Amino acid sequence: MIDHKRNYVDSSVCRDQVSKAWKIIQNQFEYEKRDQSDAIGRYWDIHNCILNDNQSYSGSSHVYVPAVRDATEARVKRFQSMLFPKIGNQLDVISESGDRPDATIAVLEHYVLTSNLETLNPAVLRLGDVEGQWSMEVMWSKKEGVARRVREVFDQESQTNVLALQAETVVHEGPRIEAIAAQDLAVYPSTAESIDDAEIVTRRLWLTDSAMDQYVEEGWFDQKARDSATKTTKNSPAQARSEDAGQRQQPNSNDLYQVYKAWFEIRFPGEKEKTSGIVFLTSAKNILGIHANHYWSGRTPVVSAPVEKIAGSFWGRSKYAHVEQLQYQLNDLTNMSTDSGGFSVMPIVMTDPVKNPMISSMILGLGAIWQTNPNDTQFVEFPPLWQHGFQIAASLKMQIMESMDVNESMLGAAPRGRKNAQAIAQESQAAMASITDTVRRYETGILTALMEWFYELDQQFRDDELLIMETGRIGIQAKMEKVPPFQLYERYWFKWNGSEQMMGAQRIQQMIAFMNVARGIPPQQLGMRRLDIGPILDFIAESVCGPVMKGEVLIDLTKEATMKPEQEDEIMANGLPLPVHPADNDAEHIAAHQQAAASTGDPHATIRAHIMLHVQQIHAKNPTPPPQQGAPGIPGGSGPGGPQPAPGVAGSPRPGAMPMQPRNVQNPAGAVHPDHMQDQSAMPRG
Repeated sequence: MIDHKRNYVDSSVCRDQVSKAWKIIQNQFEYEKRDQSDAIGRYWDIHNCILNDNQSYSGSSHVYVPAVRDATEARVKRFQSMLFPKIGNQLDVISESGDRPDATIAVLEHYVLTSNLETLNPAVLRLGDVEGQWSMEVMWSKKEGVARRVREVFDQESQTNVLALQAETVVHEGPRIEAIAAQDLAVYPSTAESIDDAEIVTRRLWLTDSAMDQYVEEGWFDQKARDSATKTTKNSPAQARSEDAGQRQQPNSNDLYQVYKAWFEIRFPGEKEKTSGIVFLTSAKNILGIHANHYWSGRTPVVSAPVEKIAGSFWGRSKYAHVEQLQYQLNDLTNMSTDSGGFSVMPIVMTDPVKNPMISSMILGLGAIWQTNPNDTQFVEFPPLWQHGFQIAASLKMQIMESMDVNESMLGAAPRGRKNAQAIAQESQAAMASITDTVRRYETGILTALMEWFYELDQQFRDDELLIMETGRIGIQAKMEKVPPFQLYERYWFKWNGSEQMMGAQRIQQMIAFMNVARGIPPQQLGMRRLDIGPILDFIAESVCGPVMKGEVLIDLTKEATMKPEQEDEIMANGLPLPVHPADNDAEHIAAHQQAAASTGDPHATIRAHIMLHVQQIHAKNPTPPPQQGAPGIPGGSGPGGPQPAPGVAGSPRPGAMPMQPRNVQNPAGAVHPDHMQDQSAMPRG
């Protein structure tokens, strides 16, 4: 049986298989990826506005026009705002039973925050535009720390409560993600459609001495092999990006170890079939570690997708490949025009040296006197070539923006020329079409796959309870059920829907119109159907109010369960507010909470606020005479078909109408104007 904690570096059977795989890995990084790495180096020079040997003009001016960089940053900002909207849950989970697993969604949303995915995401988007590939590795991180907190303890000598400092061991665990540069990732064969279809996936690591020692302590590296490893003088992509930011290092002061981390099938000793394994090595002779893949699914924990998919290839094409020569030409024309502009402001003096022997005295200065015949001296101007040069440069810049699917609205600039609201809206809708296409491919290829990994790692590694905020209501996520890997994708399906939350204004308006129409249909015309507008209300409330406020606006009584007062005290002791449940024994809870407030001092005042809610609930439970119902046709009265307010009455929206003609759409109150829709399916006025 395979031991997942053992390092099989001493097994000759495993070493022979690794040596064969090393030939493929070495060939990929030293030959197959050479052209790709060279091109990516040029693309990063373009992004960092560095003039290089690709410029054909060499003059006095050294200006770099950041047209490609501006387009990339505009794309990154727009993509980020759509992927992580400030309102609404960007994650949706579909279960096999059809219900909504709120606890699972809350856990994944918690991991999105703790893994700093929103902070790392712009860097991955930028890598995609520059290098042509979005790539990340996901892993489980578990660290122990010491937390010190002040608590009241009873002192036997003084017979009073005193403050004491107590140290506790706190475990911080959760998924961790790292962005991977395209130069550091190799997939064999390169024609594989995805990571799961590849035979060998290799990531090149650049490790310091302390990182190498940490791998030895964790059992990944063999100590003897680690001592035999030698440093490299090559610069890693991360070092190159640091140098681009202005961080310079002395020569050979920051040499790193170049370690290859590979995932491929290995036949371990005593096994008849191959199993997924993880290998660390620096060369064919220096193998640091050979391990069995410790993940339940046996998959490679690398998430990668191309920006522009090329049929028959795993890798995508960089957006910079289409505009590289345009950027070089733009720089040359700009520098030529700048030099020409400098020449044009200086007049040219034409004189005859035979008739004017006093040339040395013709010095340009204030009040200067030239001893020469005015007819023998002429002034001319340098041709204003800079005007034509800047016109051509502007055309090149517009072509770069068009090639990178960027327009003026994405750059945050006002449209040029006189344009009405309809023309501006049409330009915005045209930009949204290309943006939505890229964002949805990123959601499917990267973020959705990342959420699947978050769920799988949580199922496998987390054993402790996790205190989370669940859609605005406080809940305790207990130890989750251990789901075998073959049931993982049969029980839950994950979907990142940040773009849909960002662009759902038209959908919400259509839902409101449909809901108003449906609620007016008599029950006898539904045909063995029952109208339930609860899901529509949940969707609208979460999209408009956000996941936190939505839980306070629409309270799902089926998700509420009474808790023991001791559990509530533990939650409120951490400063988290807690609502009361209608089924609580208010008197019993008040007595327990008062005792907890006295012992802890209630520093956050959450326990006292909770006691007041119990007192209010006691008064609310007392029977009171029902209010007098109003007459039909009066707000609060009965309308046709039931106790709901009548259509057309103040306080009740009138039934909407489904749109029939573009100019006869009846939208609900507060609808977004068609010219201001941020939705590619919501066309402006024609």
